[in-house]
Amino acid sequence: MGSDLRQSLVTLCRRGKWEEYDTITQQIISDYRLKNKKDFFIHLDNQIKTFKPDTLLCLERSLTQLQEDGIPESMVHLSHVLDVRDGRV
Repeated sequence: MGSDLRQSLVTLCRRGKWEEYDTITQQIISDYRLKNKKDFFIHLDNQIKTFKPDTLLCLERSLTQLQEDGIPESMVHLSHVLDVRDGRV
């Protein structure tokens, strides 16, 4: 589920376990491309406005990678994270 992926990313971010974090990001990319699985993005669509700033900052690395890999659904979420990070929201 999308919420499980988000929670794993945040937990790994807080623990500084970047290799595992990046593995989950690659799993999201693979699931999106091979299975058209969009659970992570559906979860963000529904919940991102409720996340605390520290949670959003932990998602920045993953969303940046998703954007760099051409996953269009990531842009709106990355934009929100950057707005919060830069104090525009």
